[in-house]
Amino acid sequence: MSFQEDSRNDQYYSSQGFWETFGIIHKYHLPEFKGYSVRIPSFIVNLLKVHQDIAFIEEDKIMTINGVQANSPAWGLRRIDERDLNINVKSYTFPDSAGTGVDAYIIDTGVFVGHPEFEGRARIGKSFSGDGTKDGNGHGTHCAGTIGSKTYGVAKNVSLIAVKVLDNQGSGTTSNVIAGIDWAAKDASAKAAKGGKIKAVANMSLGGGASAALDRAVKAATQAGLVFAVAAGNSARDACLLSPARVPEAITVAASDKYDQIASFSERGKCVDIIAPGVDILSTWNNGKTNTISGTSMATPHVCGVVALALAEGDFKSVKEVHDYIKAVSSKDKIGGSLRGAPNNFLYNNVLKGGFPDDEPKEPEPQPDEPEDPPTEGECPIPQCLFDPACTSCCVDCFYSVGKLL
Repeated sequence: MSFQEDSRNDQYYSSQGFWETFGIIHKYHLPEFKGYSVRIPSFIVNLLKVHQDIAFIEEDKIMTINGVQANSPAWGLRRIDERDLNINVKSYTFPDSAGTGVDAYIIDTGVFVGHPEFEGRARIGKSFSGDGTKDGNGHGTHCAGTIGSKTYGVAKNVSLIAVKVLDNQGSGTTSNVIAGIDWAAKDASAKAAKGGKIKAVANMSLGGGASAALDRAVKAATQAGLVFAVAAGNSARDACLLSPARVPEAITVAASDKYDQIASFSERGKCVDIIAPGVDILSTWNNGKTNTISGTSMATPHVCGVVALALAEGDFKSVKEVHDYIKAVSSKDKIGGSLRGAPNNFLYNNVLKGGFPDDEPKEPEPQPDEPEDPPTEGECPIPQCLFDPACTSCCVDCFYSVGKLL
């Protein structure tokens, strides 16, 4: 439930214990996003929907990670430091600052902060998942490794902060995700107030169905000075149908493979901002070792890492300035396959001094709108295919959003 921006009654209700009667779960108090997550009967929901101080009420949903198990050598770092595909390149070149002084918030399943690859730069921020602070899944640790681990990381000196919003099975509610966003934005804002510069980025390799509340929370967090890299999704359809992928203030990331083709599972469309390596990505795992998996979840931390490099190198005054710079410095028109209107921007990490290293065009060639592929008859995402009698097969790259009233 979100209040109107000019409402002052959120303070009244909170101070009078009004919501506590019905079961308050979270309070959200970003400057441009005030609201609550509550457990209340449906008849009260109907009454509150017409209240003048309430902008909207939304059912809580399940949010899930994006990843598919695979096996292959790591290649993403080598690709993002080259304008053109060159399979003979074996090294990874990056600015010496390597993300020094920048905080990266991993809003995910948690992070195994004791992994030797993090060299003491990872810490636990906050958990909202209800099952502790440890990463019992591995997904969050993998993302953190791509962002900033010693061997597999884009920004090898960045500080990694675990914000656990998904449980050990890789799922969690919209309300918990928003609580994590709220906490990270406040933490980053407090630090920015001391230095006066944007020095924080959040990685959200998760997604679900459309959610106005989640969208507004991400937008409010960007207004508070936190840059967001978010996964486009893994159902090979339009990213504009999903949250937070459709939020224009976030950097929405599609995935490519090692042959510079758009990944078969990747979302695409006009809500995508940039494309990054997302197939067969080798990174850290929650057992202190490594794992190779695929998904737009794996593409997103590459972008998060490059944002960290840029924030350490440049002097950016706004999130939009960072957002526009990452797209402008990217390699243009390198990715093949059907993008369905997504700009052909491929991630590039030469962000030395926050400048432009060469004469690469600032904009890609316009992409034509293409029709969606028709869904396979009877194919449904997991877990819907397990209980829906209309489903005849399971789509392993799709995800299913479940809504429930809290």
